[in-house]
Amino acid sequence: RPAPHPSREIMALDNWLKPPVALVALVGKNEIHQVIIDNMPKLKRLHFISKDLYDPFIKPKMKAEIKDWDTFTPKGILKSNWMDKHRNGIPAVVCLLYEWDEGKDWNAQTITVSAMVNNFRVRNQERNFEVVVLVVRHRNAREDEGHLEEKHRSMGRDAGLSSRCILVLTTTDLKASLKRMEEQLHSLSCRKYKEIYRQVKRRKDRVPRSIRRMQVRYHFKMGFYAELFSEQGEREVALSHYNSSYSYLNQIKAHKESESVIELKTVAELVAFKIVYLQLQMSVTYINISIYLS
Repeated sequence: RPAPHPSREIMALDNWLKPPVALVALVGKNEIHQVIIDNMPKLKRLHFISKDLYDPFIKPKMKAEIKDWDTFTPKGILKSNWMDKHRNGIPAVVCLLYEWDEGKDWNAQTITVSAMVNNFRVRNQERNFEVVVLVVRHRNAREDEGHLEEKHRSMGRDAGLSSRCILVLTTTDLKASLKRMEEQLHSLSCRKYKEIYRQVKRRKDRVPRSIRRMQVRYHFKMGFYAELFSEQGEREVALSHYNSSYSYLNQIKAHKESESVIELKTVAELVAFKIVYLQLQMSVTYINISIYLS
């Protein structure tokens, strides 16, 4: 049975030309989402999607353990929607919004936040993203800053969250709050993508090098995740994986009239573009493009 080749989705210009950026989901209090997105610092390090509290997230498929690699035949290299799914559907961080009521008791609201987090986790227990709470306050808090931070840390502990997963957005100081929020979300996203990168690496390390299609797949995915957790201009790790992916591609032999040739050419073009693009980003002095044109 011939391997399925990628559809036009993998060839979409958005997937090719736009470097991947960390995906963050804003969940709940949807009327506030656009204000946050429109006023974020223009650093282009985060991409936001908007969700209702009970909207479903993409559920990961269970991966069967492969016990006999000698008889295993991979079904293709990359799924046609893999990049789009990770750009627009599977967030690294989910940000649960809670609008603080200055007139209500602190402890009562802490209980509400804890229940919101726990219920969300139960509904999404198989998803691999970081959960944070964004407390939206519409006026400056009366407490001094140190006391307020300690109370937020306590709220996080009650909800089973670390202190870095409780964020505060003060609408009376929107610009400064959003700057801090962007930095915190970017840091959390990078941590999550590094964690996923290590998970993929462990899977790759179990695959014999002779299973070249799987090596192409895993090196490509590791390159993609490395792009997500690396700063622009410092993407040597991603470039290394894309080079390895291309090298394994060159070792795959297929009948010139088979459908797998179309897949191989499509993936080769994608990986070659990634390599050249990153080299240009990193100001590599000399790029031999001709090696990717055969």
